Formats: sequence, C-alpha cells, structure tokens
Amino acid sequence: TAIQQNTHFAYESFSLSGPDGESADRFLFQADTRFRLTQRWNLALAYSFSWRLSELENRVYQQNRLTLELTRQF
Repeated sequence: TAIQQNTHFAYESFSLSGPDGESADRFLFQADTRFRLTQRWNLALAYSFSWRLSELENRVYQQNRLTLELTRQF
C-alpha cells in the first residue's frame, strides 16, 4: 500500500468594479493523505480551510471542509 501526503496553500486578491464592487482577499490551506489500496482502488482523506476577507462585511467567511474520496481506475 503506497501512501502520499500533500499540502497546498493559495492566496488571491481581487477587486470588482461596478455598483456591487468590492475588494477582497482569500486564503486557502489544504492537506490530504492518499492511500493506494490496490492497483485500481485509491482512498483519500482531505481537510481544507478557506478564509475570505472583504470590505463588505456580508461577504466575509471561513470554511472548514473534510472530504473522503474513494476512486477506481478503469
């Protein structure tokens, strides 16, 4: 059984014009572990955290996500 671990970090900053325009920043962190169960089957467990900062208070958020993935190659 092969095991692979990964981490990712991303950042983006953007500005939108117009009547609903805003300036915002978003940060994303993800960590996952992948297991090769057999030649065709893989299992992955991942956690991600995203954080969005905006000048508009109703568009600020934090998100935690945990995913479990089972895949088969054909």
